[in-house]
Amino acid sequence: MVFFSMSILISAAYAMRTIGLLFTGPVKPQMQQVADLKTPEILAVGLLVAGIVLFGLLPAPLIELSSATVALMNKQISQRLL
Repeated sequence: MVFFSMSILISAAYAMRTIGLLFTGPVKPQMQQVADLKTPEILAVGLLVAGIVLFGLLPAPLIELSSATVALMNKQISQRLL
């Protein structure tokens, strides 16, 4: 299952890169002078990406966390329908 998830992530990354190049074209000379991310920005992005990948590969904790809320909402909706 993990290999399947990783293959989906890799193919999505390549698809995004390809579509980005198709819509934006080659890099313009004035854009080559734009500075890359600074260290705090890289750390923040890395933390967000790691969280997304972790919860994408192991979604059970998020599903368990939201199941109580979904059950409560389902109960309220079913009471209003009666």
